[in-house]
Amino acid sequence: MSTRLKPISLTRYFNSPAALSSTDGWHPAMDGVSGKFPRLETKHWGIPFRFGPEALTEPGLIVLRGATEVRVPIGKTATHVCIAHFCNLADAMFANAGGGEPMGEYVLRFADGSEHVQSIRRRFEINPFSVAWGGGPFAAQPSAMPVPWDYASAPAVAWGQLQTGVTYAGGSACQFWIYALENPRPQVPIKSITFRATSEEPLAILGVTLYEGPGHPLGHVPRRVYKLLIPASERATAPELEAEIDLGVITRLYAAPGTVDEAWLKAVERGLGAPRPPETATREFLFEATGSEGATLTVKAPQGPQRTLDFGKAWTAGSATSDDRKARIQLLHPRTTWVHVTVTDGSTGKETPTRLHICGPNGEYLPPYGHHQVVNDRWFEDYAGDLQLGGLSFAYVPGRFQVELPVGDVYFECAKGFEYEPLRKKVTIRPGQRELKLTIKRAEDWRKDRWVTADTHVHFISPETAWLEGQGEGVNLINLLASQWGHLYTNVGDISGAVSGCSRDDTIVWVGTENRNHLLGHTSM
Repeated sequence: MSTRLKPISLTRYFNSPAALSSTDGWHPAMDGVSGKFPRLETKHWGIPFRFGPEALTEPGLIVLRGATEVRVPIGKTATHVCIAHFCNLADAMFANAGGGEPMGEYVLRFADGSEHVQSIRRRFEINPFSVAWGGGPFAAQPSAMPVPWDYASAPAVAWGQLQTGVTYAGGSACQFWIYALENPRPQVPIKSITFRATSEEPLAILGVTLYEGPGHPLGHVPRRVYKLLIPASERATAPELEAEIDLGVITRLYAAPGTVDEAWLKAVERGLGAPRPPETATREFLFEATGSEGATLTVKAPQGPQRTLDFGKAWTAGSATSDDRKARIQLLHPRTTWVHVTVTDGSTGKETPTRLHICGPNGEYLPPYGHHQVVNDRWFEDYAGDLQLGGLSFAYVPGRFQVELPVGDVYFECAKGFEYEPLRKKVTIRPGQRELKLTIKRAEDWRKDRWVTADTHVHFISPETAWLEGQGEGVNLINLLASQWGHLYTNVGDISGAVSGCSRDDTIVWVGTENRNHLLGHTSM
């Protein structure tokens, strides 16, 4: 456990059993919910807490109501006091009601006799145990931090859930709230914390932990890509490497794809993706992560010891090393800028959709705004205008789009079917740059010879996405097929019996049906 985090035992100060009951003033809708929150030692947002005993009939909560006041000695310094708590429902039908209503006060009493009083308001510092969609508080976080799906487990999870990329370790019906009270005098020891009721509505406190460190323990810096180096003698595959951030989350960790250089720019084969590299042991990894400036990264390869690195230092200073100086992390993109990119057809001078891959010098994919960092290459592939071709990810983009790019060298691969010459280009992005123009050149014009290109078998995507992808591949006719998969019927609402209304320029989208037969196979109508 990080030395920056110090859980406080509340065992002597619990004044109520953990079992909630409407006979004790709790809303009837909260009867029985006490069995849904954890007991004993537990972590939330990486913050360790010491909750009450397992037996719900034993004292396990500090409950405030009416004139209740509970004083807990501290005797330590802290930058923040982290509190796990929840309050009563205002109305079972309107779980978000009562916003701003004072529920209590948390008083920091310092060693020099001064005090800091923090008002605890419903929908701000605290919230009920159960809230409606979008009813979270403004100054606290739900007990369950979002965590990324393991894409390797895709067959075992619902496809729709997998598309969100994240999951919560519990539903909205079993959330308490983590509030980090900022200490205005972090250099002065806190003598005690007094929890004071200011309402007849009950308020419950499960645990308290002190945090002393940089940044806010619940405030995460933007997600960025980092490079991790471990000793060559401890090479490992990405699945073998154990990596964790205590006050944050690693959303993805993978073997570094390798340096992108002049050889990549001059390669003859382009626009067709790249072979997916085999899973081999390496000492270089890339990982995407977000966390508090006070977070610590822990890594361990099978053949080496566990090492810790200062994640916050890597964010603020650009890099950090382990105590033995054998492991190192580096922030790959310390400076970024939002750029409007325009791709024009060299033969017409007009903006044109394309299929695009953007990466940094270390091979890290830089998706355009709104596109996936990790592309789903399973059932319902390219649902959002994305494509995985072997080891390269692509996005289908209109002729003008927006992307957040790192300052420095960035590599583009731009393709538009078989009639255009694929473009690979290195661009140096300047600080504050807002515009970038690319041109893709036509190599053939089959329409002049009265040929058209078509894709007669397309599923799942919307007509507009079909048009965009068709344009990005230089396809003139797309047959988007409604299909039946058990009780699932796709694109039925898009069937009009005519050319789709999104058809324009030189790409036509027709929504038809796929009819399956044991003899004729899949017949498009």
